[in-house]
Amino acid sequence: MDKLNLKKSYKPVIEYYEALEKFKHLAVKHEGAVRSAFQTLLESCGKQFNWTLVPEYQKKKFGKRISIDGALVDQFTLAHGYWEAKREFLTRRNFINFLTQERNLPTCT
Repeated sequence: MDKLNLKKSYKPVIEYYEALEKFKHLAVKHEGAVRSAFQTLLESCGKQFNWTLVPEYQKKKFGKRISIDGALVDQFTLAHGYWEAKREFLTRRNFINFLTQERNLPTCT
């Protein structure tokens, strides 16, 4: 099983947390503010597995079509993780949980 190479020193991680700090300084906490920063981070991580982040991913659940903020999909359109933004800032732990929910990937350092 492939491991996610994600460290605090990884440029997209640094940029993500810098963006969060800027928003915190501005007292901005809504999901729309952090969406682009988190999307960029997810895209970078997905590239390690040749996955593509599909924003506004459409999925059928219980016979109804739902829209998810994003999904990491492979070349066969198999989703390996879903992104549904919350109103609070996403923590590193929440991010790791997102990435590990579908593939049981080991946690990163």
